[in-house]
Amino acid sequence: MKNPIVKALALTVLFFINPANSEGKVAFYYPTGELEQVKEFVSNNVLRVTYYYKTSEVKEINEFLDNQPLKAIVYHKSGNVKLVHEYTDGKILKTIHHHKTGKVKIVQFTNDQISKITYYQKTGKVSQIREYVDGIKTKVIDFDNNGEVKKTKEF
Repeated sequence: MKNPIVKALALTVLFFINPANSEGKVAFYYPTGELEQVKEFVSNNVLRVTYYYKTSEVKEINEFLDNQPLKAIVYHKSGNVKLVHEYTDGKILKTIHHHKTGKVKIVQFTNDQISKITYYQKTGKVSQIREYVDGIKTKVIDFDNNGEVKKTKEF
């Protein structure tokens, strides 16, 4: 097969259909030869897909359980974590945004009705917490630079 896209698709189909590959891995490359992604089963029914920048740093890692997203981690080129998504039943349960330094910036928990978003200062201390029910803001808690509660407002 001369067409790299057709070849990659064929390899992917063989990889996922072949039960012998349940603990195997397959690599894909940029047309210029650098590693682009690796797909591998890391445990029973957990597939990990790792994407790379052309400069070889890890760009993103996605894990799937029984074809449902389980976790996604996106990295800055520096190697620090940029974003993390954790899933339950294919839906995002928790999202964590990081500053370029790697420190946590925002943490958001969401279920079917309730969301809680926590914002952090670059120092790592909490700056604000917002709570929502059915998409409607119900509470905001502001913190001072020392992480102490400054003001609470309920809606």
